[in-house]
Amino acid sequence: IATILSGGSSVMVKVASELPNHLPTARAAGASIRLSYLAFAYATAAIVLLFTIDRKRIAVRSFETAFGMAMGMLNLAATWCLIQSLGSLPGIVVFPVKSAGGLVLTAIGAVVVWRERLTKRQVCGIALAAVSAVLINWPQSEPQDNQESVLIQQGKQAPLEAQEASAVGRGEG
Repeated sequence: IATILSGGSSVMVKVASELPNHLPTARAAGASIRLSYLAFAYATAAIVLLFTIDRKRIAVRSFETAFGMAMGMLNLAATWCLIQSLGSLPGIVVFPVKSAGGLVLTAIGAVVVWRERLTKRQVCGIALAAVSAVLINWPQSEPQDNQESVLIQQGKQAPLEAQEASAVGRGEG
């Protein structure tokens, strides 16, 4: 169930990051829509939490409240960074790197903070996750035809045939 909920959450983050790009009226309010998503998501979580605490008569100490708020703020910042990342990188890159990076950092924290011992298999798995995060971001060289078409679309360079045709059209050829 946790995997399904986590996946659903990631899909909603992707929707929040893409929505302004697909709705003409929302394009100008892109950051506002993303902030509204965050506000609604975290307000909903707070309401559910408060309802559960009240309904089950759970006594909450001030330390627990402060710790929970600190975790919530870190989670909020992480979600904002994730949304911003999805604005400049494709989800096919962002989500695997987020997962692999989280795995690697969590394992390092477990070893450093809690002095946990990792088996050789676990070390290999963590190293594989780190390598996968690097490889998924490794720049690819694009085929020459694709590079030319991108440059033409950006108006930075025309291919030789287009330059020659332009020269002939001006009577230079």
